[in-house]
Amino acid sequence: MDSDKALVVFQGKQIRREVYNNEWYFSVVDVVKVLTDSPTPR
Repeated sequence: MDSDKALVVFQGKQIRREVYNNEWYFSVVDVVKVLTDSPTPR
């Protein structure tokens, strides 16, 4: 897996991330799912 598209683990759950123009972007859906412990964060 490319390091610029690697998954990060937070509280045992995976969050998708990607680098674009030297800035990190994280999946909002994944972050909301981890923070709210929701099965359907959308």
